[in-house]
Amino acid sequence: MLRLLGVSTVETKPRCNRCWCWFGSGDTGLRASKKGFGVLVLEKGKLPRYKCCAGGVASKAAKLLDFDISEVGEDVIYELSFTFNFDSPYLGQHSQPLLYTVMRDVFDYFLVMRAQ
Repeated sequence: MLRLLGVSTVETKPRCNRCWCWFGSGDTGLRASKKGFGVLVLEKGKLPRYKCCAGGVASKAAKLLDFDISEVGEDVIYELSFTFNFDSPYLGQHSQPLLYTVMRDVFDYFLVMRAQ
């Protein structure tokens, strides 16, 4: 069961006796709904809505979803540079994607539409 306030309400017979209230329409609420939990998503405004924060989906997280996110991805990252206290950076490179960048308004709305 997924209930989304502000966009539409989709009610189905609950598949379990536990429900969750989730603030924001990110991927964790989607995964909970796919696992059979009832999920109520509380979003600040009607979706899709612009969010000033950037979005990055790790490739391991993307693999946990049961669908492809490439249609809403902005870019694919194969190299990352990490530093701590401005010490010498660690460069991570891989032949497979490490991270997918997304616009949060597009990505979150995509997740909600997939969950319904």
